Amino acid sequence: MAGREGLIDTAVKTSRSGYLQRCLIKHLEGIRIHYDQTVRGSDSSIYQFLYGGDGLDVTRQKYLLETSKMQDNLFFFAAENHEALSKRVKFRELEDSGFIDLKTASAHMKKALKTKKRDVPIPPTTSIYNPARFLGSTSERFAQGLNEYINANPHGVIKASKKDREARGNGLQDGQIRRRQVAAPRFRSLMHMRYLRSLVDPGEAVGLLASQG
Repeated sequence: MAGREGLIDTAVKTSRSGYLQRCLIKHLEGIRIHYDQTVRGSDSSIYQFLYGGDGLDVTRQKYLLETSKMQDNLFFFAAENHEALSKRVKFRELEDSGFIDLKTASAHMKKALKTKKRDVPIPPTTSIYNPARFLGSTSERFAQGLNEYINANPHGVIKASKKDREARGNGLQDGQIRRRQVAAPRFRSLMHMRYLRSLVDPGEAVGLLASQG
């Protein structure tokens, strides 16, 4: 008797859930990502200014916003392979193109992280500067983790400034191996480029993805 009840229950619920999913898909199929990173419907009405609040693709953000240990491994791998990463993201072409602002958002983020400790209200960088057009417009969590890694330099892969080298000697701690180092400003720009590449692509039908989930 219990088995038959379960089968009937499943049959009834399947038709109802299938109809509900069809309704969701029909209502949300017009919601897409536009070139200004806004989430809009078929009538161009704005649902979100940034998809998910940060504009990142869900399948790509796990390589950026994980636990601190995994984030350190990500930074270490990127610093060791900075030349290959630079070619992959076409960093030189981006610098020469002039399509993306390279300094404004980074300066605002630096100011935001400093004033955060003093409890001075300052708007998030991504709320002012579009991450797709301003390099360095990232989440504060990512920027904070990047700063901590560069300052700590636990693997000795970040080239210290002349002032830091004089203060720390050779710049290497016990157990560290001298590697091909990358300058801190260049490494920061490369990681900002990696963040840029992790943004959701324009035209992505996020409404369909949400309804299928």
